[in-house]
Amino acid sequence: MSEVDEGPRELEVCSEQVSGRDSGLKPENFEQSNLAGDERGDLLITVRDSGPGLDPQIVDRLFEPFYSSKPEGLGMGLTISRSIIEAHGGQLWAKQDAPRGAVFQFTLPIREAQSS
Repeated sequence: MSEVDEGPRELEVCSEQVSGRDSGLKPENFEQSNLAGDERGDLLITVRDSGPGLDPQIVDRLFEPFYSSKPEGLGMGLTISRSIIEAHGGQLWAKQDAPRGAVFQFTLPIREAQSS
């Protein structure tokens, strides 16, 4: 967001319980839910900023190793983040926000805590 000269610089982080796993990574297919019993669903984390946004031509490349949209970037942060989230059964994706900014979202399955 350091590139933002006009308007406020805002970062919003939200969490919610959702149901409806979608292998196509389409956040609009996740629904808020009052889950009961053993159907625990997923935790959806949304990080939204008011920065310059994402170039639609590079969104698919953001998670490639050594690809960075920043001149000083290493291109490893999102790759590592995605591999950690997927190792725990989740999914991570990004999209352009309107009228500006970016949205990064990830899910993690909700599991019952194991007692020791």
